[in-house]
Amino acid sequence: MKRISRELLAIGILSGDIIGAGMFSLPYAFQKSGIFTGLIYLLLFGGVFAVIHLMYADIIMRTKEGGRFASYAREFVGRAAYLPALLITSLGAILVLSIYLTLSQSFGHVLFTSVPGFWLVGVFWLIGSFGILFNIKELAFSEAFLVFIMLAIIFLVALLGFKGFMAHEGMANLLGSAPLSMSTLLLPFGVTLFALMGRSAIPSVVSFIKVERLPQASAVRVIFVGTYLPALLYFLFALGILGLSGTVSEDAISGIASLHPLAALAATALGIIAILTTYVVLGISTAEILRLDLKMPKTLSRLLIIFLPLVVFFLGSSSFFALVSLVGGVFVAWEAIFIILIWRGLNKRKMPRFLIRSENSAVSWLPLGIIFIGFFYELIQVFS
Repeated sequence: MKRISRELLAIGILSGDIIGAGMFSLPYAFQKSGIFTGLIYLLLFGGVFAVIHLMYADIIMRTKEGGRFASYAREFVGRAAYLPALLITSLGAILVLSIYLTLSQSFGHVLFTSVPGFWLVGVFWLIGSFGILFNIKELAFSEAFLVFIMLAIIFLVALLGFKGFMAHEGMANLLGSAPLSMSTLLLPFGVTLFALMGRSAIPSVVSFIKVERLPQASAVRVIFVGTYLPALLYFLFALGILGLSGTVSEDAISGIASLHPLAALAATALGIIAILTTYVVLGISTAEILRLDLKMPKTLSRLLIIFLPLVVFFLGSSSFFALVSLVGGVFVAWEAIFIILIWRGLNKRKMPRFLIRSENSAVSWLPLGIIFIGFFYELIQVFS
């Protein structure tokens, strides 16, 4: 019983990090492509990311780098991989922070309909910046309480929307509202990648597993369940949103605000809690990357991370769905690709593997191929 409770805590660490802003892009994508298509994406990428998370945990357990992503790339892929890996993590994080700024405007308008979006974003940015500047990681809630709140609100939205989804309007979304095409089928690719990536939580999960002396079988279960649980919750959340609103907005919030006040308030509370705490933690960790890898002074690294997302936001990246697709299909995709390449490079050192015993090349090449397909699709979308 004690081991099970420790496994559940470890699952909570991983799932709590994965569940975030990405969930709000999924209902729109699933409405366009069809809920069946969305379910296939969640099942497929749940498996892909479970393997990738296992690879990253295996890398950390076998090395002494402490989870520094770019350093792993330099050591096990090659010196030329260091700068690209560093740019992917830092620029990707800045874009994610700007996504949170975009969402804060949507959430704020649910509660304060007459307040200009500029002020809503400004208040959110000031609170988040205060947390980053003064290293306040636990801005408002403990991680366990945050996960509990998110689970409760997701189930509330799902229950409120279930009746509407089972009606004719909701069932119409099973096959999608947009004409069937390759573009429609690939629409959920980037946003699903964005929603399921949990690389940043893996060092904490590995540390917890080591401290609690959980066996390797437990570690595998923790990572698989911790990756697939958000996928299940995302599916329930998407069903709920689709049931509440016949026409879903890109951020899932704006479209339901006037249709079901309780659901809108619940989803808004979920969003504000999720993005504010994550904004601070991600901002601090990205500032540390700049400080450690680029040897920046601490104050300069913090100020850059505070102001650059705001600059990106005001440069015109206010399309939430497009930005999530870009970050997921390009930056998250390349993070996953680098993890696979690092793991394969580490295997060449003939060091014993802990979590993935198989030497079958399909273990790494199959996820790599799937992610490359989506990456090139997103690249075409960017330049088209």
